[in-house]
Amino acid sequence: MLIALPSLLQKHTDGNEIVEVIGSTCKEGLQNLIQKYPRLTPYLFNENNELTQFINIYLNGKDIRYLKEDISLTPTDRIDILISMAGG
Repeated sequence: MLIALPSLLQKHTDGNEIVEVIGSTCKEGLQNLIQKYPRLTPYLFNENNELTQFINIYLNGKDIRYLKEDISLTPTDRIDILISMAGG
């Protein structure tokens, strides 16, 4: 599967916007991503190994942020990671 990252995180993936990972679920794919690029860990996961509140996950264009991370995937699926912006 492919994981697309926003430009703010690409400095932690050696400049790669899209990273190919293996895994049969969304959770496995994300774990594979942080194994390849451990510096992404604090941006994606909190101390309880849960997705941080500032990350949105899309699977083939559909928001899956609030669904279970163990959604089954195929090798042709694409995960997009977006960072939530807040302001005041």
